[in-house]
Parts: sequence; structure tokens; C-alpha cells
Amino acid sequence: MALSQLLDCMLCGLRKQESTKETIPVSLLETKEVKLVPRTNRAFVVASKGTYGFQDDPFPEMEHDQEIIISNRATGLNPIDYKSVDYNFCLPSFPWITGREMAGVVEAVGSGVKDIKVGDHVWTSTYYRDRRAGTFQHFVTVPAHTVLPLPTNTTFTSAACLGVAGLTAAMTLWRWLGVALPSLPPAPQDTAETLLIWGGSTITGQFAIQIAKCSGLRVIAVTSAKTAPLARSLGAEVVIRDGKSNAEIVAEIQALSGNITKAIDLVGTKTAPFTMQTLSPSSPGRKIFAPLAMMSSKDTPPEHVDVVTVEMKQFVLDESCRGYAERLNGLVEGGWVRLPAIEVVDGGLGAVEGGLERLKTGEMGGVKLVVRF
Repeated sequence: MALSQLLDCMLCGLRKQESTKETIPVSLLETKEVKLVPRTNRAFVVASKGTYGFQDDPFPEMEHDQEIIISNRATGLNPIDYKSVDYNFCLPSFPWITGREMAGVVEAVGSGVKDIKVGDHVWTSTYYRDRRAGTFQHFVTVPAHTVLPLPTNTTFTSAACLGVAGLTAAMTLWRWLGVALPSLPPAPQDTAETLLIWGGSTITGQFAIQIAKCSGLRVIAVTSAKTAPLARSLGAEVVIRDGKSNAEIVAEIQALSGNITKAIDLVGTKTAPFTMQTLSPSSPGRKIFAPLAMMSSKDTPPEHVDVVTVEMKQFVLDESCRGYAERLNGLVEGGWVRLPAIEVVDGGLGAVEGGLERLKTGEMGGVKLVVRF
């Protein structure tokens, strides 16, 4: 058989096979519906009074066009996080999500947000009354004015300390104690004023020493012997508390300076009255005291001392407070304010409870604990 005849036969066979195939109506074809799995938001919650747990919530929804949703990469741990659970305050209902500072990647932005876009690396400080803003969850929803870009010389884990300690120190000094904002770069100046920080090696104390120095204040810090070198390296004169009564510490402080006009206590109710005693009654003008670690209602301030209540919720409630965070960012990025030593705990939400237990020991020695996601 010739080659051409062979090819004709093969083609003829193929045509016959095709003609015998059953035609199935499109309406009878089996179809498969593709179902999108809804995104969830895993959270570490205060399940009930004094107890913790985990919960999967729906992906958050924005309530207005000036909100931002951030994918969590690192969250700072702070004493307020466990104290609010142990003493049952700042918990509007159960289950509740706590955590007050974090750094991460912008996941979504409201239609009215102009200066921040999806994918930006940012940090924020939050207010406990909004459950969506608690930082012990994967996606955190906050007002746009509270979201700041990471300084270029920071990482997620190092910037996760800015929202509580950094911002508290900055706003306490600039908003409540009346210290002038430093220029960028900080210009040399001499205000002839002295600031006392009782608890100078705490994370907030470390920020406060440096920010006050940038504003031209002389700083005296009360620390342990172990952390005294740290406070000195940040620019403070140090009074070591080890082996001394609080009255002896006050006398030593007053011998260093007779013009202490502003004071911050970062230790607690036992040291607050002694901190007030260091404020100079002889120099002109009112003296200002900020008890950041609480003050007993039984303690009456001296006549020359004004006690201020530092409300960090104002950062969220008052949009003008963004300026303090922007100036703090500038000081950090310019290298004029050094971030504290960071101890990173891996494990995300599963590591939060163990980290808070670590904080309770009170033996961090000036090191900031940050959980990485």
C-alpha cells in the first residue's frame, strides 16, 4: 500500500471515532464551586478574670476611613500588661485583648489615609478601650494618626519598644512637664534646670534620660549599682540606691543639686513621696512631679509641688499628639536617642504569657522583652 493511501486510512479512522463520541450538554457537566476560606485573626486573650486563652476572630473590619490594619511582626511586653490582669483593671469585658505597642507591616488602609500605604513598615501605640487595637493578636487595627514609619536604623523588634516606654517618656517630658522639644539636630542649650528620675535604668527611664539631655536638662537618676553604668552612659548623674534608706537617697540627691524642678518616679508608691521631697522649695517657680508608677492617695504633695496625671490615651484621642511621636522618631533615626537592649522571644502569641511571667520577676536589668511573630 502506498504511503498516501495509508495516511488516508488513518485519517478516516480518526473521523469515525470522533463521529461516534457522545455529545454531553453543557448543562449536564459537573461543576465545582470554589469556596474562599475566610481570613481569621488569632488572638491571645484575657478569657476571664485572671485567666488567659486563645481565640480566633474574623479578620478585622475598619470602622471609618482613617483606620489602618497592621500585620503584627513584634510586640513589646510591659508591666501594665500583666498588672491589668492580676488586679483586674483596663479590661472592659471578657474575653479581652491587651498589649499596647507593636511594629509590623501595613495590611490595609482606609480610603482617607494619604501618607501610609500597604506594605509600609510601621510602629504604633494603642489604647486599651478598643479590642481591635490590642497588640496580642495577628492583625491590629488603629487610627492612622497613631501609625509611624519605622526609623531607618531600626528593625521590627527594636522599634517595638517605642509605643510605650519611648512615647511615654517623650510625652511626659514635653506635654506634662513642660520641657521644650529639642530641635533636630538637638542644639546645645543650658536650661539651668535639673530633672530627677527615680528608676533611671527602667526602659522608660532610659528614654527619659536621653530625651531630657537633648532638651538641655541636667539629669540625676536613681538606680541600682548593677545598672548605674547604663544610666551614666546615657548622660545621667547617678545616685546608687543599694544599701541606703530612701531618706538617705534623698539627702544624697539634694547634695548634688539644689535646683531640681522636675521629677519622675518609675518605681511605685513607696518611692513617690521621697521623689517629691527632692524637688527644691527654695528656687523660684512651681515644681512638677509625674508619678508614672502610681502614687498613694494618702500622700499629700508639698505646697510648692504640682502633681501631673500622665494620660497616654491622649496619643490616641488627640491627633495633635502625633507630633511628639514624629519628634521621637527623628531623635532615634538621628542617633541622638539610643534604643534599649532588646531580648527577643520567638513564638508569637504562644510566647506572650511566659514573657509576662518573666517581667514579674523584676530582674530584666534594663533589657526590653519583645515577642517576635
